[in-house]
Order: sequence, then C-alpha cells, then structure tokens
Amino acid sequence: MPTNFDKKVLVWAGRFKKEEDIPKYITSEVLDAARNTMRIKVCYIMIALTLLGCLAMVITGKEVSVVFWMTHLMGGLRGLSF
Repeated sequence: MPTNFDKKVLVWAGRFKKEEDIPKYITSEVLDAARNTMRIKVCYIMIALTLLGCLAMVITGKEVSVVFWMTHLMGGLRGLSF
C-alpha cells in the first residue's frame, strides 16, 4: 500500500496521471522504478543549477577583476605628475 509520498513520486515520475489512478497495491518494482526516475530528474536539475552557479561566479569574478585592475591602475597613476 503506497504512502502519500509514494503516490506523489509515482505521479511526478509519470507512471500515473493522477493520484486517484494509483491502485491500492503496487509492486515494489514499480515504486523502485519511479524512485529511480525521480532520482535521475533531481540529479539533472542539480547539474543544471551547478552549471548556472559556476557561470554566474565566472561572470561576477571577471567584473570584480576588471574593477580591481581599473582602480589599481588609476590609483597608481595618481602619484605620477605629467
């Protein structure tokens, strides 16, 4: 007998269209397959979020680097008299 969470996993994994369509008893193989499908989907989402985070860190790092070097150069030129 599947729990409420198991029913949600079965629906999210695409095994059934609605929670009402789930029979009272299901085999452990069906539930394991649905859990594996959800595990893979979550891993894909985590991979995508990690790549987006890395891209954001590279972009912000480059912006900070440019600002640092510009202020460093401008500060270094202030001491020179032309």
